[in-house]
Amino acid sequence: MPKKVQPTGDENEEASVPCKRVKEELPETLSVLNFDSPSSFFESLISPIKVETFFKEFWEQKPLLIQRDDPVL
Repeated sequence: MPKKVQPTGDENEEASVPCKRVKEELPETLSVLNFDSPSSFFESLISPIKVETFFKEFWEQKPLLIQRDDPVL
């Protein structure tokens, strides 16, 4: 919870409190996640690994680290 500013009697003190930034909406075209169905969402989470490969080689066997090339995504 943000701290409240104590008035010190100086009117310029209140002007130095930073304003909240407006949340910027990102275009939906940047998202690589597919929210159409649970299975398509899971596939988009583990892409480029195929679902069959994931369950055969990684599920409860070894960790999987998926690194994306685009830091924005």
